[in-house]
Amino acid sequence: MRLAAMQPYFLPYVGYFHLMYHCDVFVSFDTAQYIRHGWVNRNRIMHAAGRAWTYITVPVVSGQSRARICDVRISAQPWRERIMGQLDVYRNAPHFGAVRTLMRHVLDCETDRLATLNLFGLRLVSEYLGFPDIEIKKFSRWDPGLGRISKPGDWALRMSESLGADEYVNPPGGAGLFDADEFARTGVKLVIQDMPDFA
Repeated sequence: MRLAAMQPYFLPYVGYFHLMYHCDVFVSFDTAQYIRHGWVNRNRIMHAAGRAWTYITVPVVSGQSRARICDVRISAQPWRERIMGQLDVYRNAPHFGAVRTLMRHVLDCETDRLATLNLFGLRLVSEYLGFPDIEIKKFSRWDPGLGRISKPGDWALRMSESLGADEYVNPPGGAGLFDADEFARTGVKLVIQDMPDFA
């Protein structure tokens, strides 16, 4: 069984979905600390004025910078229509109508929890892309009792052991967190998966 785990990003980059596609079980690691100005509540799109990009952002309640991602609450201020309007910069792109409808479904998720919205979006986009059945576990609800975690790479190894994974798959950006020999000693193959060139 191939396992991967990532924090629940808001409409993440294509490599995130490439990772999900190549695993059997995906863990939404939503107990990590929320980081302001990260990718958990925002992403970048083309800018209507011709500049390189602009942000689309899900506003969150202030004062949550030390909260776990699963505890971060979405602000009550209006934001959904603003994001939908920002997406009109792509109106002449192929498949715009279908993707706009998909985005409307994602943003219509009735929740005040950021992690729930993001996981809902991951599921809908994965279905839209025609992914095979992937088991998605929300870490905050799974609570496997992983034992002692002494360094960042331990999370993945302990999750792999708990679930009986043969392989743990990670994108190259996080390769420095892991010790392949330590994985091998526990019978788990560490796979650092390069993203193909989609150009």
